Amino acid sequence: MTEFGQYVRRAREHKGWSLREAAKQLRLPHSRLFELENGFSSKTGKPIKPTTDNLDLLARGYDLPIDHLVALA
Repeated sequence: MTEFGQYVRRAREHKGWSLREAAKQLRLPHSRLFELENGFSSKTGKPIKPTTDNLDLLARGYDLPIDHLVALA
């Protein structure tokens, strides 16, 4: 798990949300959120990078500073 993924997972857990609940709240597929938290594609096993849209959804949904997410990503 990457530092970015750990940060995102802690933010989700702080909200008390399951992965599926968080994905619904963030309007992301739960599989994508899982990949973002783990840092790897579940299909290819290769490292993944969040898109700017993903970063924006995470920042707004978890009340996180966007600049910190960008720096970690």
